Amino acid sequence: MERFHCDGVIKISVDMTKQMFEVKLVHTNLHIRPINKSVPQDVKDFIKDNIDLLPREIYYRLVDKDMDITIRQNQIHFWWSQLGQNRYKRCEDSFDSTCLWLLKNNYHIILQEEKPVRALAFETGILEQLNESRININEYGMDATYNTNNMGFELYVLHAEVNGTGFPLFYLYFENNGGCKEGIRTSILQMFLTTFQNRGLQPVFFLTDKDFAQINAVRFTWPHAKIQLCKWHAKRAITNRLSSNKATRFSFNPLSEIGKRFPFNGIQQATHFCPKELRDRVWTIMEKHLHQHPLIPTNEGDFLSKSNIYEASVQKMYTFCYANSLISLWQYL
Repeated sequence: MERFHCDGVIKISVDMTKQMFEVKLVHTNLHIRPINKSVPQDVKDFIKDNIDLLPREIYYRLVDKDMDITIRQNQIHFWWSQLGQNRYKRCEDSFDSTCLWLLKNNYHIILQEEKPVRALAFETGILEQLNESRININEYGMDATYNTNNMGFELYVLHAEVNGTGFPLFYLYFENNGGCKEGIRTSILQMFLTTFQNRGLQPVFFLTDKDFAQINAVRFTWPHAKIQLCKWHAKRAITNRLSSNKATRFSFNPLSEIGKRFPFNGIQQATHFCPKELRDRVWTIMEKHLHQHPLIPTNEGDFLSKSNIYEASVQKMYTFCYANSLISLWQYL
């Protein structure tokens, strides 16, 4: 919206006792009326007729049709969201609306709880198709949306990895209204995963992010599964930590077992947790270690055991931290 130097003031007074409010608008200097940049009805009709397209695609097509360029893309997105609600909204309560929509569209709900929080899970039907094709699945993963809506709900997906491609098998939708503590989230997730354990799903590998509720739920459900952190999430967590100069939770103990094995005698912690010029180097070392495997030979053609890889990786990072006086970083890693 165009701005004017009119010394305008809006004053809002609220009387909670009388449940009334007063709005006072004052303009010191008069100015011309702002240009009307609202979305006209013909544009709304076009959005409605093309509601299955993405908002940005609708916007580009409207621009090609000589739409007023003062209308912004976020306005198109707003009306796309408003006009498209009838595709999925069945009632005002988002949880009840989801249940009604799933049932109407013949989705199989496999879990529905009201306490301690509202939760429901449903299957996509893809697992049945994979089983019919006799595809053996060894690796599963879980991911979630956080803080993506104002209703306090989270959405989780359990997916299968097949030849490098992820297939969404089941979704879990539950309420996190501020009273959903970590133990409750873990129990809901474990209840969700137990449903698949009862169906015979036995993952060899399970991929997740650094959400400990997810990790603990997987450990309880499949104690023998190998839990692996997603590389993208691991890099993001480490990059964020390296960029922060806050102190680590625990101080380095030179008398502990790891302190005796990897000493920092006579060395003082550097001024920063990790100086900016060294941060890329840390991840470069970690990424190299991430790709080492007993079945992958070294540059010299040697095949290292997993214990050899582990020992060499730890020693490499310790040497780096020692050389740069990064005691806190070593402790974190």
